[in-house]
Amino acid sequence: MRKNDAPDYFEIIKEPIDFSVMRGKAKRKEYISTDGFLKDMMLLRKNAELYNGIPHEIAQIARDLEKIAVDMIANAR
Repeated sequence: MRKNDAPDYFEIIKEPIDFSVMRGKAKRKEYISTDGFLKDMMLLRKNAELYNGIPHEIAQIARDLEKIAVDMIANAR
C-alpha cells in the first residue's frame, strides 16, 4: 500500500497485511499449514473492516474472500 492512498492507514492499522505480503510468504514457503494462511486472511478482513467500516464494499469483499478461502480449504481436506 502506498501511503498517499491512505495517509492515516498505519496510524489505525497496527498489524498491516496485504496480498503482496501474503504472496511473498507463499513464495518463501512460510505457510507451513493452512492455519497460517487463514490467520492472514482473517487479519486482512479485520483490517478492512476496521479501516473502512463494516458496511463498506471493501470490507464486504474481504469477507467474501475469507469465506472462499475457508470453503476451498475445507473442501480440499
